[in-house]
Amino acid sequence: MAVSPRIRRARILQAAEGYLELDLPRRALAELERIEEPASRKARWYTLAAEAWQQLDDTERALAAWSRVLMEDPLDLDVLLGLAWCYRRTGQVSREISALQDACRAWPEEGRALFRLACALAVAGEQEQALSWLGRAVRLDRELRNRIHDEPDLASLRTVPGFEVIAGVEQTGDTSE
Repeated sequence: MAVSPRIRRARILQAAEGYLELDLPRRALAELERIEEPASRKARWYTLAAEAWQQLDDTERALAAWSRVLMEDPLDLDVLLGLAWCYRRTGQVSREISALQDACRAWPEEGRALFRLACALAVAGEQEQALSWLGRAVRLDRELRNRIHDEPDLASLRTVPGFEVIAGVEQTGDTSE
């Protein structure tokens, strides 16, 4: 019994997704290449390809794939975060911030988007804005506090007044060194 093209395509996409979960991006890409007809390469195909290229640190290819998906779904959180990742790695900080602002407008209750925007703003030297977004992020998702001290992008904020409160650091009142 022949498998319909739609079912075959769904199985290929599922296999590629599985390979990505196993951290096997080359296998995922090989699986995706089994969908030979470019017209049948829809948003899900490009999303999986972008994730694979990201895992391989091939930023240019990941950026091209994410850009293709963005045309079909301009408010998809994973797409906007993926684009921001690519922009960061290609030194396009203003575009990274723009993508993250779009993500935060579309997903205002998504703490990881707000956290990523805070990181990008901190890197760009926008400390007050970064601190504000960081505060919003940890109010939405308290687990993000666990990442604050290990996040190198937030290093410039550690001496800014108010950072300790957001980070959940207990103030002892001891100012001696």
